[in-house]
Amino acid sequence: MDFPAKLVEPMADPEPVLAALGVAQGDVVMTDDIVVAVDNEAIVAALAPDMAKLAALPGRGVVVTAPGREFDFVSRWFGPKVGVEEDPVTGSAHTTLAPYWAGRLGKTGRSGHPHRPGGALSARDDSVLRRAAHADSTTHEPPRSA
Repeated sequence: MDFPAKLVEPMADPEPVLAALGVAQGDVVMTDDIVVAVDNEAIVAALAPDMAKLAALPGRGVVVTAPGREFDFVSRWFGPKVGVEEDPVTGSAHTTLAPYWAGRLGKTGRSGHPHRPGGALSARDDSVLRRAAHADSTTHEPPRSA
């Protein structure tokens, strides 16, 4: 499936987002989701956010992302406001993550992996995202290339 890419805007007050996630710092930007980029994959894995605080934030949901070890980036998406505490593979969130990481990595082809079992996603360019895996945790994109 192909999805159009979304570009991020700075978020005026990131402190409530960081507090809801229980992280000290991160790059906080927004589209219809709030995007928080943290320093490493371990932070993403260890998240235990306050769902009530996340539900009170603007936007549809919150996606937390970091550079990955095996993939270009990893992510977790939380949407308590829309009735989904955590979605294991949120293709729509990757329509924001693909162009975000393209700018940070200086690459047009990227591979992303949700930090929970469920599949991998790949982006072909800055304008289109292709869902490369289904809700089958045995299907993965190949590791990123240098």
